[in-house]
Amino acid sequence: MRKKKWEPRTSTEKKSGYTTFCGLWDGVDKDGKPIGGAMYMNDEDAARLEKEKGRKR
Repeated sequence: MRKKKWEPRTSTEKKSGYTTFCGLWDGVDKDGKPIGGAMYMNDEDAARLEKEKGRKR
């Protein structure tokens, strides 16, 4: 069985523990109107991601 690749946890809301900006998201709401906004990464996952980037260099 293959091990699942680790993915950082993200949220469309800035809340406790999710304050690291990581990009934008977009889509449509239930009425078909375009929506979107900022996406935030879990702070612990952001630190892990930076650490892993440093190892690859």
